[in-house]
Amino acid sequence: MIKWRNKWIQVCSLKFIHNYRKFTWCHVLNKSPKAKGVQLLQGALGPPLELIQPKEKNELPPLLKEVKIQQKKFADCVLLTRVGNFYELYFDQAEDLGPVLNLRVSKKKTSHYEVSMAGFPFFKLDRYLKVLVEDLKKCVALSEEAVRPADDFSSKNMYTRFVTRVITPGTLIDENFMDPFQSNYVMSIISQDVVDNVNERGAIHDRLDERNNNIHIGLSWLDLSTGEFFSQTSDSQRLAGDLARIQPKEIVLDSRLQVTNAHSVLNSIDQNIYFVSYTHMQDWSFQQWSSYLEKEVDYSYAENCSDIERKAGSTLLSYVSDRLVNSHTNLRPPVHVSLRNSMLIDASAMKGLEIRSSLQENRHTGSLLHAIKRSVTKSGTRLLTQRLCSPSTDIAEINRRLDLVEVCIHHDQLRTEIRHLLKRSNDTHRILQRLLMRRGNAYDLLGLSNNFSIIKCIESLLTEANSKTLKPLLNAFHRHEGLASLISEALNEGALVQKRDEEEKEAEDIAAESTNLSESELVIAGAKKRIPVSENVFKQNFFDIWIIKPTFNETLKRLHKRIERLLLSYENLQNILNKKFESKATLRKNPSKLYYVHIKASNNLMLKEFMSIFPKATVFSTTKTTANVQLPEWSSLGLELESTKSFIHQEEARVLQIIIDTVLAEHGKLRDTANLLDELDISTAFADLAIECEFSRPVLNNSLSHTIIQGRHPIVEKGLKNKLLQFTPNDCLVGNSGKNIWLLTGPNMAGKSTFLRQNAVISILAQMGSFVPASYAEIGIVDQIFSRIGSADNLYHQQSTFMVEMMETAFILKNATKRSFVIMDEVGRGTTARDGLAIAYGCLKYLCDVNKARTLFATHAHELAEKFRSYKNFKCYCTDIIVDEKTNTFTFDYKIREGVNMRSHGLRIAEVAGLPREVLEAANELLQQTASS
Repeated sequence: MIKWRNKWIQVCSLKFIHNYRKFTWCHVLNKSPKAKGVQLLQGALGPPLELIQPKEKNELPPLLKEVKIQQKKFADCVLLTRVGNFYELYFDQAEDLGPVLNLRVSKKKTSHYEVSMAGFPFFKLDRYLKVLVEDLKKCVALSEEAVRPADDFSSKNMYTRFVTRVITPGTLIDENFMDPFQSNYVMSIISQDVVDNVNERGAIHDRLDERNNNIHIGLSWLDLSTGEFFSQTSDSQRLAGDLARIQPKEIVLDSRLQVTNAHSVLNSIDQNIYFVSYTHMQDWSFQQWSSYLEKEVDYSYAENCSDIERKAGSTLLSYVSDRLVNSHTNLRPPVHVSLRNSMLIDASAMKGLEIRSSLQENRHTGSLLHAIKRSVTKSGTRLLTQRLCSPSTDIAEINRRLDLVEVCIHHDQLRTEIRHLLKRSNDTHRILQRLLMRRGNAYDLLGLSNNFSIIKCIESLLTEANSKTLKPLLNAFHRHEGLASLISEALNEGALVQKRDEEEKEAEDIAAESTNLSESELVIAGAKKRIPVSENVFKQNFFDIWIIKPTFNETLKRLHKRIERLLLSYENLQNILNKKFESKATLRKNPSKLYYVHIKASNNLMLKEFMSIFPKATVFSTTKTTANVQLPEWSSLGLELESTKSFIHQEEARVLQIIIDTVLAEHGKLRDTANLLDELDISTAFADLAIECEFSRPVLNNSLSHTIIQGRHPIVEKGLKNKLLQFTPNDCLVGNSGKNIWLLTGPNMAGKSTFLRQNAVISILAQMGSFVPASYAEIGIVDQIFSRIGSADNLYHQQSTFMVEMMETAFILKNATKRSFVIMDEVGRGTTARDGLAIAYGCLKYLCDVNKARTLFATHAHELAEKFRSYKNFKCYCTDIIVDEKTNTFTFDYKIREGVNMRSHGLRIAEVAGLPREVLEAANELLQQTASS
């Protein structure tokens, strides 16, 4: 025991030496004016003098030299350097970003020049990352500090720093400011013409995009927070729609595209919306992908994946690996997205139908997603968004989803209890990804344990329901009883809660300390940057929080018994001191003085008495009222306490890793179960939605018609209900009896645009597996939805409103099939009336003769009705207003009726809008003259 104890004394002495190796003998022996010092026989406190290199004149301090090197290496990034309890900005970055981040910029004098500095406490990192990455769209390189190895005398600075990760909008993992209800995709886009047209110097040829109007494009996107990994082959015409559907947070392009500004890929990307990065294209084999994936790429993916997809995936994996620096990447096997299995919604339709955001303010509120969202879990909401943006075209799959919704509607108690349980669940997908990327902790395991309890309850509820529809879902459940038992037996939940509370309290204390420091102290690098530690912080701080139960294994049982014995010895020694010196002598631990006795005495009598009782004690510092004494009994006991605690921490870490490894061994089953919970979340949410809003189950078939009775627009209806108003429903029978083209005329504000949108929205809801806002709906499967509604300039690409309108119209006419659903509103209005009428006529004729898609075409050009009277697949409908001739007032009835409305009542609408009377009188006079001529 004595040999073991002496060994630990040597180890801790070496640790003490290492922690103060930066001080020379002169510094250590320099006496404070307030205290007397004696030299303790603990060996050399610094490197031999011959190993210390003389400092050159005008040389920057070591920290600032490291910062300069890292800023040069990561030139495209904002460098945040960890210095003690703070993260710092230096040089020009401090000048530029300090005021933006509301940080005070201070100056630090060096032998070179004054250096600008700004900083913030480490626990506020997420807050400032949000501003830098999410709001300002900056790349941020995190430079963390580590203790320099004991045998490294290249610098007197005890810390070295290195960049551990580069954070961009698309490479977030577990940051607190991430939106848990949205996927966080980073996407690589590789264009085939760039690959094919690279000259010998590695640059792309000029005007490479002019020879082919529709270029194959490889897409690959992943979410580091969940491990999802996808790829798809697209083309230059559909790229904008793919981006609108996927909505990546960051787009990675081939660096060779930086030399051109006239490529179709660049034209499809609004850099005001998307964060764009550039990197070198990679052309890896699937075998090279394996080191980034949970398992190797399977044969079916390799068969379906195109060469351009593989290049996009390779480029993306390379880029993410560079950004993560030394972090471990562990992604799910890639999934090939096939366009045959889902309804395509073009970019204009995604925007015009307000699927993810409202038109007016581009916000979630007012969108279709907001109107139908009843999901209660984060991962369920992400799945809901995916299905909304990419509805299925598989009737069997759609009916499977609808069956689940119907069961949930008919089982009120089952639905209510499942939703109550799901509200308490944790995000398994993101927990697993943190564990796979070696960023997880005991709190994540606790979250999984909570989910296991919920799974058990839900399985019991599904069994009691005894439904044939629910049986496949029930059979697919994994109970994970072994994992649940292991985590429950090992983790001390109460201790974890206490530990989290103490961590939050520690952050508050550091924040309070930092506010007491002057601004100059906040930006000075090195030891001054570390928050001063109070003596009392370490007083009697031996009762650590143990996150693993002491009874979990024999090793922990033995170590905890030992520490109980040592703590008892500590209490006995302190009691002896209290009895002898009336609480004026306390056992303490201080980082610089190790274990010592602190004596409060106004004279030397108590100190002399103490030395007589403990003759082996050594006084190493005194003041007028205190003395600090090294007591061998306390030093030995303290070191043994420290070593035992260290062994417990090591054993807990080992146990924790075993549990994590055991969990990860079943991560496939865990993800399967998480997917089932997401499915239940959406099914019960759609059931609640159907009951609340009186939706009905749609019938899906392979016909080319819509039969929608009493259809409603869910967004508009929700807005009207908030105002205590009623929505006017309408029927839509487009495609019935071969009448696949409907021409709608009528006044503004009478509901034409709403009618167009609501039928497209009903189609989307039906094919994503939801009940729909109609009393009855029978819908032939739609392969694509196209929309030409509204007006908007694209000033970024120097495109006028009319140019945007014509480009969107051209895309529809080139891509719509007989199974598509097209809505077009006032095509041709951006030019003269004569030209507009001609363009509208040409578009309608092409839709009738070539596309033959189900089309709702709204216009004020009632002359078109006469032009298509002979077409068998053409039919006219209209809206109108109800005029009270006595009061000369009118109201909208919002009903769609068969026929043509020859009057648009534009002047009446203008009057309601508040145009001056003189304007209205002049307009009416001209209208009368035109009518009589």
